[in-house]
Amino acid sequence: MNVTTKTSTLTKREFESLNNRLIRSCEAFMGKKKGINVKLRNRGKSYRGLYDYETKTIYLYINNLPLVSDYIKVFIHEYAHSRQRGLKTKYGAYNILYGYKNNPYEIDANTKMNDLYPVVKTMVKKMSLYES
Repeated sequence: MNVTTKTSTLTKREFESLNNRLIRSCEAFMGKKKGINVKLRNRGKSYRGLYDYETKTIYLYINNLPLVSDYIKVFIHEYAHSRQRGLKTKYGAYNILYGYKNNPYEIDANTKMNDLYPVVKTMVKKMSLYES
């Protein structure tokens, strides 16, 4: 598997392995999030990812993430949301005040995604495929 692999060709086991490697990589740079869950979805018109702070779940909409590189980037972005303080109480208000693109939480998550993607991609490549 490499970053140009189509996500539509990955098996359930390959997604589980990739998720485990991504969690470990993100933990190395952003810290641990205890009890984090990852769920894949095949629906969603425009969503690429979503972090649910109540269930500590990252949802990835694989129909909108055609390549492994897209998947990795959105995973990093959503993991960044999992580490943000005040998300539950301030995110909605910030969306109203600043709009989605200028929401400080989105700016922070996008910055982490852009900064960490090259190094996380390299770390994920180095870990063996079926490592848990």
